[in-house]
Amino acid sequence: MRHPVPSALDFVKEDGAAYLRFSDFNRSPRNRLKLACVVRMLEDSGLPRDSRVLEVGCGVGHVAIPLASLGYRVTAMDIHEPSLEAARRRNTFPNLDFRAGDALQFDVASFDAVVMSDVLEHIANCGDFMRRLAASMKPGAWLVLTIPNGWNIVEIMCRPS
Repeated sequence: MRHPVPSALDFVKEDGAAYLRFSDFNRSPRNRLKLACVVRMLEDSGLPRDSRVLEVGCGVGHVAIPLASLGYRVTAMDIHEPSLEAARRRNTFPNLDFRAGDALQFDVASFDAVVMSDVLEHIANCGDFMRRLAASMKPGAWLVLTIPNGWNIVEIMCRPS
């Protein structure tokens, strides 16, 4: 199966897309662009807007809530219950469910796409995790993965010397 190649992503200005009003990522050019990339990858995949999306490591919902605002049926999971509680308080969409747990405990095969934004670097044995995740995904499902590139100011300042 040939996958579409995303076209270049134009700079997304603050409040440049309706879904940005549901995320604090709107205030950060780097995070705003990352969210726009996730949205663009899902759009370019050809999945309908009512597709089932699993977000792994959702934190307080800065990706999950905007995706739900676009019509995706989102299940967002994290292992940190206080973050999930904050996300639940922020959420206004019935097509979004926040759950605690490990991604591999979910029925991953029931989702059309899995989104992991800046999560992989927090997983101790990420190679094994990714093999198990890929094996449990349904054929034709999409994986949208972002990782930090190590060059933004926060990543540089937090590097061990």
